[in-house]
Amino acid sequence: MPDKLWKQVTGPSAGLVQKHFIEARKEELKRRNPMLEEKVKRVLIELIPGLKPDKWLDAYRKINRNLQSTDLTINFRPEAWFTTENNYASYTQTYERASASAGGQKILMSDLLNPAARRAGTDDNVTFPKEWNSAVNPTHRGLLPGRQPVQRIQRQMEFGQQKSIVSEDLWSDKFATPIGVESMNPYFNPKTKQVFAALNYGRRPNGSTVKYGKAFLILHPRFKLNALYFPIDTFYLNNLNPELGANAQVSYGCLGAILGMENLVINKAIIESCFNDHMLPNGDGANDLLEGHIFEELTFTNNLTAVCLPVNYKDTPLGVNAKKFAVKHGAKLHWIC
Repeated sequence: MPDKLWKQVTGPSAGLVQKHFIEARKEELKRRNPMLEEKVKRVLIELIPGLKPDKWLDAYRKINRNLQSTDLTINFRPEAWFTTENNYASYTQTYERASASAGGQKILMSDLLNPAARRAGTDDNVTFPKEWNSAVNPTHRGLLPGRQPVQRIQRQMEFGQQKSIVSEDLWSDKFATPIGVESMNPYFNPKTKQVFAALNYGRRPNGSTVKYGKAFLILHPRFKLNALYFPIDTFYLNNLNPELGANAQVSYGCLGAILGMENLVINKAIIESCFNDHMLPNGDGANDLLEGHIFEELTFTNNLTAVCLPVNYKDTPLGVNAKKFAVKHGAKLHWIC
């Protein structure tokens, strides 16, 4: 006779938490925002020569359609993925990878592009609206439980208060080097955090940004529908406007509203590509990145439209591994310049 007949309940699954989060945010973002509309109108009139004030909505609709039609991509460095055969079944985001390497602890490790303390704080800031801290939970009657209260959603997803993790300096007994941070939120589930992607709105040859590598994945279009989008690399959102935070989010249905976030660099690039129909050259900057956050598991099989690699890898062992990966997961393999 087993000691326990029932499995221990540890909280809602990551997928359920993410589903409720996206439902709540999409519902909030679809509400009409006259102030944002006015900002978009002003941007279009200022940046499109000869655009008449009564035609701004036509320009917006064209830009919105073109943004929605572009690829959602993830750039990567081929050497990190295909030097040996890639047998991973899914894409793991940074919080999952860090916790796995830390033996399941809720630790985020630093790397060259992402100091952990800033990464965790930034992601919390751009994910959760400040209004959620004082939100009133809806009342549900009968057997229908309804959506999880936003405070409970946030409690499962928020990295929250941090504890610095240090590595002792071998050459000194006076200093310690921070190598990461640990979440002090006992409910935090690393699997609920976002996968970082970006819209290649400029049809750039090497994906959305070569900052993270000159190879890229094109994701199945369905991932675009529930992603949340930002007018800059969110790591630098405070440089654009410290007050924006989660208010910088736009949904797929209103992608053109990204123009109202008043980032002049990306606004000019979007108009050049999505209104004037010009292809943009490769970019590696933060200010012209249209970042997308995916809140669901990204398994590779049947969820990748294409794997795109520079053509100089074509006849190399790395290229062979890339081809095996693409075939295994039902994706096309594109060789790019």
